[in-house]
This record gives sequence, C-alpha cells and structure tokens, in this order.
Amino acid sequence: MKNAKTILFGILVAAIALSALVAPAAAEFVHPRGMMITTYPQDIVVFWGRPGNYDKTLAVWMKPPWYFVDDVMGFDSVTLTITLTTSCYQCRVYSGGKPLQILGADTSGRLVIQWSNVMMSEEDNGALLLAPITFTVTGSTARGFYMLFLSAEAHANGLTFKGWDQVPVAVTP
Repeated sequence: MKNAKTILFGILVAAIALSALVAPAAAEFVHPRGMMITTYPQDIVVFWGRPGNYDKTLAVWMKPPWYFVDDVMGFDSVTLTITLTTSCYQCRVYSGGKPLQILGADTSGRLVIQWSNVMMSEEDNGALLLAPITFTVTGSTARGFYMLFLSAEAHANGLTFKGWDQVPVAVTP
C-alpha cells in the first residue's frame, strides 16, 4: 500500500510539472456569420468606362452579438478586407487592358480597413461602420465583370465574430 501511495504521489508531481510547462489554452468563441456586410445602397456597382475616380461607400453592419454572448457592448478591433478580383465563376473580362483598381489596394487588389474601440448600443441594434472606397477607371481599364469580396472580423475579450459578402462590379464600354 505504501508503494501505491508513493507511485500516485510521483504521478501527481509529474502531472503538475508538465502542466506548468505547457502553455495555457485560450478558449475563443467564433461565430462565422455574426456580422452582416453589405454595400450602401444595395445594388450592383456599374461604371460606364469613362476614366476617373468613382467613390462608393461600403456599410458594415454588425448584428448585435447579444444573442450569442451576453454583455458584449463593443469590440476592441474590427477589420474589413476588401478584395476585387476577376477570378470567380461568373467574372469575365471582355477587353484587354489593366484590371479595375481600388485606390490604395495592394498589387493583389486587396484593401484592408481597420477600426478600434467600436461601441454598440441596444437602441441602435448593433453598430454601423462606413468604409468609403474609391475605384479608379483609366482609359486602359479592362471592360467586363468583376467581383468585390468583403470579409470582416471583430474581436473582443476572446470573442471573434466574422462576416462576409460579395458584390458584383461591372465596367461597361
């Protein structure tokens, strides 16, 4: 019996020592459609091919997360990633030239916008963030159909809410 107690004590000491070496795990709540993202107004974005800069406002409406987690009244950070592409199922570019550009985007057509300390209220039923972006059409911009992919992520105290949407974009002759 004495040996059994010594063995159990040794196992307990080894388990405590190992647990001190292993980094603690952090639980995270991820809701994949906790935010709704849409353009304002909700329509297909069409440019008539005349050279110039065209402004469009994207509205990021964050649904209140109180349905999933109580007492979340704001987020530490919100990140919106905007990607303009021709590589999708129904995207077609009919003329040669350079692809349509978003002012300030990287070479892959991606623009990232971030907000911090976003507060929400029950009276407003969530939060609304406006993201103005500018499309640049030049004389050599390829005419056809593009897709604007929107992806957002909000963080607060180990919580992550995600949302996505897509908007068709056309550049006509």
